[in-house]
Amino acid sequence: MIIVSSLSLLTIINGLFLKKKYKCKLIFEIRDIWPLTIVEEEKFSKYNPFVQFLSLIEYIGYRYLDAIVGMMPNLIENVDNIVRYNVFG
Repeated sequence: MIIVSSLSLLTIINGLFLKKKYKCKLIFEIRDIWPLTIVEEEKFSKYNPFVQFLSLIEYIGYRYLDAIVGMMPNLIENVDNIVRYNVFG
């Protein structure tokens, strides 16, 4: 079992690589919703190339994880919307 934390969203790349290499489950601990945080708090445009890149990484991570751990309200609904509707930013 691999557990990845969202302290940096880019850690999901390592988690996906290790999941495939060791053929095990991937659990994603979500502490902060990236890139939504920088769009809402820092007023980055959702069309900013960096935000679009993070959105793609977020989608890929959510799409291929086995479980989610997090304490944020409405977390499951947010993840479901991103995966179901392919929302990138």
